[in-house]
Amino acid sequence: MDNSITFHIRNEAYTVNLGDDIDAPLLRKELLKFLNEDRNVDTKDLLTAYIRKSQELLQYKKEISRLSSKLPDVD
Repeated sequence: MDNSITFHIRNEAYTVNLGDDIDAPLLRKELLKFLNEDRNVDTKDLLTAYIRKSQELLQYKKEISRLSSKLPDVD
């Protein structure tokens, strides 16, 4: 299986090896949520993808905090 992904950023091709020790198909899916592998992207696209992913991660963090605050304290 190919564990790499190529993005075209400002008319330059960048291929990134996703590694063997991670779930490459899942990481690929997550990366392609906000970036298109089939077309050239610019700096604005990259920044927008970064901000969207950051917002998603912050929501997860809030949810984890909310759920962990319901757990009983163990001494």
